[in-house]
This record gives sequence, structure tokens and C-alpha cells, in this order.
Amino acid sequence: MESVQAELELQRQAVLELEARLLEVQAAEAEAQQEADARAAQEAALVEMDKAAVALNKQRAQLRAQLASAH
Repeated sequence: MESVQAELELQRQAVLELEARLLEVQAAEAEAQQEADARAAQEAALVEMDKAAVALNKQRAQLRAQLASAH
């Protein structure tokens, strides 16, 4: 009977260790997802900055053309 209880306790400990490891893996996955989301947001912001830079360059060119034609 004691050997059965000892085996059950060992199995319980093994399950607890596996559950703890699962939590660690899930936390690592969540962290990796957050990093991926942050990278995607950063890339999207860079695309928007590039679009804004293109628009500013167009405006500058238009202003230069207007100034040149005004003289």
C-alpha cells in the first residue's frame, strides 16, 4: 500500500513539474508574440513615416516650383 502511495506521489510531482513547465512555455510564447506584435507595429510606423516623407518631398518640390515661377 505504501508503495502505491509513493508511486502516486511521484506521479503527482511529475504532473506538477509538467504543469510548471507548460506555464513557462506559455509565458515564453506570449512574450514572443508580444515581441512579434511590437515589431509589426514598428514596421507599420516606419511605412507611415516613409509615406509622410514622400508627401513632404512632393510639397517641397511644389513650393520650389511655385517660388521659381513667381520670380
